[in-house]
Amino acid sequence: MKCRFVFAVLCSSLLLLLIASSGAADGQWSEPILVNKLVTHVESPTFAPGNPAVFSFLLTNPFPYNISEIEVIAQPYLLVYENGDTDWSGLVDPPTMINATANSSTIEIASLASQGNVSVSWSIFTTSSTSRGSMFAQSVYLVKLALSFDVSGKRISYTSRGYFTDDQWNILTGTANRDPTKFNTTYLMGLGYSGIIPDASFIVRDEIPLWPAFAIVGVACVTGTLATYNYLKGNPMASLRTYAILVKARRAFMRILIFRRKQ
Repeated sequence: MKCRFVFAVLCSSLLLLLIASSGAADGQWSEPILVNKLVTHVESPTFAPGNPAVFSFLLTNPFPYNISEIEVIAQPYLLVYENGDTDWSGLVDPPTMINATANSSTIEIASLASQGNVSVSWSIFTTSSTSRGSMFAQSVYLVKLALSFDVSGKRISYTSRGYFTDDQWNILTGTANRDPTKFNTTYLMGLGYSGIIPDASFIVRDEIPLWPAFAIVGVACVTGTLATYNYLKGNPMASLRTYAILVKARRAFMRILIFRRKQ
């Protein structure tokens, strides 16, 4: 009888331990300190329309388990102007992002070991007509990211702001309840996600022309030359002094050259 009681206690303890460890494992997928390590070292290019550009970041597995069947998606979804206006449906030749290996906006990775990382990249394609801001009113394209993988028989998914509607985002961030300091993880998991990763961005803008700079330098040189000429013309003695200074400088320069050749 005593043996049965001890056996029952041991089985109960083991069951509780398994439940606790399972709960801890489930909770870690939403742990902010780990989720924030998934996407790092983001390279956000700035380039002229029609020019080649590459967007990339480092994907890291911060969890104590190997993950597999990884899918990473990156897509531009919104153009934000300097004054706060946004647009997408009305854009001309909006940018597209394609991974060269996958020939798609989706990158598939077979597996990634615990604490391992891999660089993922997309080529950004634009045309000379692609919508953008001006030199005096900049704009930025926002990129929405999605990440999913298999681990311990489960499919874990993360996404960025761009995949949520405004109403969903308000509920997630607590804006609908006038409490923006809280994050509604229950609602997030109800949508099928374990956490939120940040949006990314890149900038398409016209290159600043160089001719204004050359014009300013040219005007400065001409103005300085004319000013020096007028000064020397009205001051003959100053002209002689200037000539004497130039002669001395030339002699000093020649002495330095001769000294170096002797060495």
